[in-house]
Amino acid sequence: MLPKQIPTKAQIIERYPRLHERFKSSLTDYYNHFLGLQQIAYGTDSQRENSLELVEEDLARDKDAFCYPESLEDIAQRVESPLIDFSELDRVHIQELIILIDHANELAKSRRLARGDSQEIYSILIPFLYGKLDYRETKS
Repeated sequence: MLPKQIPTKAQIIERYPRLHERFKSSLTDYYNHFLGLQQIAYGTDSQRENSLELVEEDLARDKDAFCYPESLEDIAQRVESPLIDFSELDRVHIQELIILIDHANELAKSRRLARGDSQEIYSILIPFLYGKLDYRETKS
């Protein structure tokens, strides 16, 4: 079960177009960090096992299983534009995304990252990153 602070997919998709373009670009770039979660959620048994082994290795090295997105301040610094005017909506979106990543990391640390939990997290992650139900909808 997802944390109650996470909005519905419809709410995330509805607000996504109003996010700052630089922030949305950073979110779509961030997707590659979740290929392992995608494999845990939807991969074959061997893909799932391989991804879970990588999660275990990260945890053994005292790292998070799933990394966090750049802060809005880091994005502004990276694009060398400290005057970017991120909105409160951008800040809420990243805060809720961090709550989702915290949840995924907690499940990984407690060794309870089951296929169903992974699918639930992944299915809400895609709207956070792309503003759509399926990332493939963004391809032309």
